[in-house]
Amino acid sequence: MFIGANIITMAVLVWITTYIHEIAGPILWIIIGIFVFFHGLIAYLQQPEIYSLEVVLNGTRSASILPLRHILVCMTNTICGITGIITMCKLGPYYWWPAWNKIGLVLS
Repeated sequence: MFIGANIITMAVLVWITTYIHEIAGPILWIIIGIFVFFHGLIAYLQQPEIYSLEVVLNGTRSASILPLRHILVCMTNTICGITGIITMCKLGPYYWWPAWNKIGLVLS
């Protein structure tokens, strides 16, 4: 979790203090930092592996078992992946893609 926060902080500081021609580099590191931060948060909070859910509708009781940790990890992966794909496709010049855009798209 702290590694992710450090990655985000360093990427923002480098982005603010220096002139970077290719904007996709710092954005890629921010997305990676958010990804690592949320995976660290999921591991740190130690959610139960399985969560039992009970729902009562019109007197009918329904019970289900949800794999909570798996759902949280999949949501984090999906949201960071879609964010990376959209961001890398939208950034940069339209006539050619710099290396950071290509790396970000492949990693997403």
